[in-house]
Amino acid sequence: MTTAWYGFSQRWRSADWQYSLKIAVHWYVEANSGAGAIEGSIVLTQTVLELLGWAFLVEDQNLFSTKDFKKFTGAEKIRSLLRHLRIPERIPSELKSLQAASTAFKVSDGPGVVVAIRNGIVHPRKAKRDSVASTLPRARWEAMQLGLWFLELAILHLSSYAGVYYTIGSRKDIHPE
Repeated sequence: MTTAWYGFSQRWRSADWQYSLKIAVHWYVEANSGAGAIEGSIVLTQTVLELLGWAFLVEDQNLFSTKDFKKFTGAEKIRSLLRHLRIPERIPSELKSLQAASTAFKVSDGPGVVVAIRNGIVHPRKAKRDSVASTLPRARWEAMQLGLWFLELAILHLSSYAGVYYTIGSRKDIHPE
């Protein structure tokens, strides 16, 4: 765990990273504590994943231009972050309700279904609201859990953590490059 703290504190000392990390940790804590109920947690989680995606992919690594990254959908931004950090995008098999919701939303991965549910929460069109209203409460809870898991792993990777972590349903190892 010392490695994670050292990696986190190194980024924290960077003027380019400090604000992004401060917001990421704050919103992670709020989302994890259920601020705004499950729906608020989903919104916060997507927002902070996009923030970390921008900070890492555009500003830190220069992998995308500002113009190109702005063209991405929310799911594409999160997918890009997860791919570059080598975090699985799939919906774990244990999240049965979320897998069913992904089929209903016609998306195939975790970022897609989390963003689809979030869009139904924040966008006022009746069709979007109805899509979330017809989603099982368990699927919304699982979307929150998956979003938090993505966020936890992103923070660990950005902190240069190497070691064991427990994911939804299994034990894994993180091996940053």
